[in-house]
Amino acid sequence: MDGASNMSGKERGLSTRIKEVAPKAIYVHCYGHVLNLALQDTMSTLEPLRNALGVIQSLYNLLEASSKRPAFFEKVKAQQEDEHAQKLTLKSLSVTRWSCRYDAVKAVINQLSSIMKALVTLSEERC
Repeated sequence: MDGASNMSGKERGLSTRIKEVAPKAIYVHCYGHVLNLALQDTMSTLEPLRNALGVIQSLYNLLEASSKRPAFFEKVKAQQEDEHAQKLTLKSLSVTRWSCRYDAVKAVINQLSSIMKALVTLSEERC
């Protein structure tokens, strides 16, 4: 399912109700939805891109989604000089929204030095 079934459903979808009012109307996916579907398909097909997003999700799981490590990562970020990077947080990848994936990638790029320092510290301390 691509999420548009509520709109295009033949039995109870919105398009069925519209057909009652405007019998000549045809259903067309919105361009934003079509673009999102194309991007999702591209990302799942191209192995380097799929793997890169997998690494980003793993970083989020390691540093932000655990119960103890978010506070540790905040301390590491506080030691950095870049105030902009200190305010950012790692983000989980969204399954359906491409713009959320962009935010997740941008957060990793802008905090790369803090992430590297946190990973080295974690590996040395075995946290």
